[in-house]
Amino acid sequence: MSQENRAQTMAAKLTAYARRARVADAPVLAAYSMALEPRLRGLGDIFHPDLLHPARNVLILLEDAACRDAEVLAAAALTETEFPELRVAAEQIRGALGNHVADLVQGIPQPRELGAELTEALVSLPEPAALIAVAERLDHARHLHFRAPEAWRPFHQQVVDVYLPFAARLNTALWERLARWAGAFERRLDA
Repeated sequence: MSQENRAQTMAAKLTAYARRARVADAPVLAAYSMALEPRLRGLGDIFHPDLLHPARNVLILLEDAACRDAEVLAAAALTETEFPELRVAAEQIRGALGNHVADLVQGIPQPRELGAELTEALVSLPEPAALIAVAERLDHARHLHFRAPEAWRPFHQQVVDVYLPFAARLNTALWERLARWAGAFERRLDA
């Protein structure tokens, strides 16, 4: 199986889920395709856990947050807060998908850059951007065990201290998934 085939299989899944939710799939698929470009070039492993991160962001919003806004879903596909080298340039997003999508992506707080200011940045977000921020962090959390163990504890602590309280006020389903992950991962840390 090639990276392109794996990516195409996920594109078909996105199409099916978007149509089932009665969401226009064209902007979502365009964003997914754009988000894959740096991943297909840079990750080099068809089973790399971050290859399909853009699609999983969309699926989390569709399935858990009941998001039905194609532009919000497109922005979620293009949001990357962990790996700057995998981000799509704002100008490229703006040119292909418009100002609203580009502004949403640019407005998502970058946890590594903000430190103590992260909470304030999150609470000042409009709801669509806030949903993207939590869904994107949830997907990174779900794949944290693939990263270097020295990254585990700080990431987990940030989720517990910042993202969980924020998600609790934002969306029950996202909060529940994040809380389940935090509890399970804490047991892994304590083992």
